[in-house]
Amino acid sequence: MTLPRVFEVQLKGYPISFTNKDVLFYNRQGFLMQTLGDGMPGLYTISKPTETSNSDVLKYSRHEFSSYFLQHAERQAHAVNTSDPNWHLDGTPHIDHNNLIVAIVARLRGGDLPSPGLSPSFDLSINTYTLFHHGLVGAGAVAVTGSASTASYDSSTGVLGPRGDVRSNSTVSVLDQARVDGNATGTSVTVAPTATVTGQVGTTTQSLGFMQVDVPSGIPALGSVTVASGTTYTLARGSYRLAQLVVEAGGTLRVENALGPVTLYVDGLVVVGGRVETVDPNPEKFALYATGTQPVVLNNDANYNGVVYAPASLLDISGLGRFHGAFVGRTVQASANAVVRFDTKLRGAFSSQYVEPIQPLPIYPIYEPLPAVM
Repeated sequence: MTLPRVFEVQLKGYPISFTNKDVLFYNRQGFLMQTLGDGMPGLYTISKPTETSNSDVLKYSRHEFSSYFLQHAERQAHAVNTSDPNWHLDGTPHIDHNNLIVAIVARLRGGDLPSPGLSPSFDLSINTYTLFHHGLVGAGAVAVTGSASTASYDSSTGVLGPRGDVRSNSTVSVLDQARVDGNATGTSVTVAPTATVTGQVGTTTQSLGFMQVDVPSGIPALGSVTVASGTTYTLARGSYRLAQLVVEAGGTLRVENALGPVTLYVDGLVVVGGRVETVDPNPEKFALYATGTQPVVLNNDANYNGVVYAPASLLDISGLGRFHGAFVGRTVQASANAVVRFDTKLRGAFSSQYVEPIQPLPIYPIYEPLPAVM
């Protein structure tokens, strides 16, 4: 697995309850890999079930798998020694991220501790989906103005549809001659008489969570990248860290993502005024993550296929281009004649509901922490 995913897990038929401090992630080597501390917005949620006979629901998000995958690929420096999988071929120790074990210290819903011994049988429900559930999403306000529009499409068939939803944790404004082929949802929604929303216009007090963007260690740092007019800058598959990214009008950023995803982590300003050519139009195979608060400006007149995750930045989408994928920002504005087309595969075509009956498992009354990864 190399693409961003959210994992939703529940024990059906076993009514246990827990908090974030009760959940630990180990690998099969016994190393502590992850805790769910406070102050990790968007990394996880724990919610109560609709049926009290089931456990609480744990949702866990990850935005980066591709770096680890590529670093450990065959003939790479961190390829695993097949004779001893605890070591890399270059002689450095291997910490296994492929197989994680979730350990939960839980109580029954009434507050009692489970009895030591075997648990009752239950069904383990695992659901996976992407980070992108709407076309335009704002941690703050979202505005669709001018003659900008949203719609949806299926990247596997190219069929257009009316699911170009706009969602905000604050206000949503659809003004001028703008058109939203989908739903518009926020704490308050304004639709001008000359504008159009084809779906439902609704308010909500339930805020969306946004995950902090953490840059993986060990990925190439390219510094500041400026693609001048009349030039082409090519990125092979992999993950890269940039100080800033500027694609001038007439310049071309070519994304060679046919053999694997290309992921960019940009610490500073992003301005795309030229072309972005992706060999594979699947938007999940070209991701741009803004790590800071600098603006992300997409003002190109050509097609753009990708996902943008910039929950602390102004996200400005304009021009004459068609922007295929999904786009997340702090304050989001789509203007001029920009067309934002949300790939419905990002909403749930990758989702799978997996329910497996689990035979009784041993319950241990004493918990002994294992060593943490240093």
